[in-house]
Amino acid sequence: MEDLTIIKRCPRFEFCSAPRCPLDPLMQTRFRFPEEQKCTLGKSIRLKLGNELQNKGLFPKELGGIKSWNSRTPESKESTLKYLASGGIQRRITSVVQKRKEESDYGYL
Repeated sequence: MEDLTIIKRCPRFEFCSAPRCPLDPLMQTRFRFPEEQKCTLGKSIRLKLGNELQNKGLFPKELGGIKSWNSRTPESKESTLKYLASGGIQRRITSVVQKRKEESDYGYL
């Protein structure tokens, strides 16, 4: 018998038809066809509701990201946060887009 205590806390429980709910303790045993609905509940809400679950109310990729971040050294975390705060990633994306535009303008692409 399934324990639906946590999944019933979801504000969308009554009308959601997503077959793989991250608030479902048995989510890993469920399957979703590509044409079926995905869970669209925000991650912050799922984290609050699913904090008792093994997956913390997260999808596998989200949980993997948190585990990866937590495994980093404090220096690595600080370096990454400084880079992001400086707009480093935005500058990098902008330079790649600009380079591709220039290559396109000169017929390289």
